[in-house]
Amino acid sequence: MTRLSGSSPKTLKPDPIKLQALGAAIRQQRRAKGLSLKDVSTTTQKSIATLSRIEAGRQSVDIDTLLRISETLDFSAGLFLIQVQAKHGHSEAELRMWNSLRKILA
Repeated sequence: MTRLSGSSPKTLKPDPIKLQALGAAIRQQRRAKGLSLKDVSTTTQKSIATLSRIEAGRQSVDIDTLLRISETLDFSAGLFLIQVQAKHGHSEAELRMWNSLRKILA
């Protein structure tokens, strides 16, 4: 990363709307598979409380946890992210692109 003299790196905070959308997508897929939080907790080695916070959008998800959840739910981690971007992209062109990609991968 290139820094200008006297500048400090920008700290990016998670977008709460996107965290909620990701959590909702995970919850929807878990329920569609007929799994409880306890079932997912057992296979991911994450606590029920942690998984509950993730599904509620109150906790961000590290890549390892997202991959474990995805494997447990037999659902692509990338598709979770595409779903979030498709619903919460920044421009109309970006929304169309993400929706097209989601249809291709679904």
